[in-house]
Amino acid sequence: MIVPLEGFDPVEKAIKKHANKLGALLPILHDIQDALHHVPQTAIARVALALNLSKAEVHGVVTYYHHFRSTAPNGRVVQVCRAEACQAM
Repeated sequence: MIVPLEGFDPVEKAIKKHANKLGALLPILHDIQDALHHVPQTAIARVALALNLSKAEVHGVVTYYHHFRSTAPNGRVVQVCRAEACQAM
């Protein structure tokens, strides 16, 4: 598990960065996962409170998209895009 440095809270940073934007949930979750390599349960509650959503709504988004993880990975994560747009590149 990654422990944030003192004074650096990636969840709060992501919330402050995106909270006032329309459709803030996904960018917040992406920033949290980029920093912590997963979206912990404690972050779900904090994001829900900040965006005036229920924890179930945020949890539903985290579990719906296969990109998001609720536990830290055990090693390196390799993602391969097989969509036509990626193949065209």
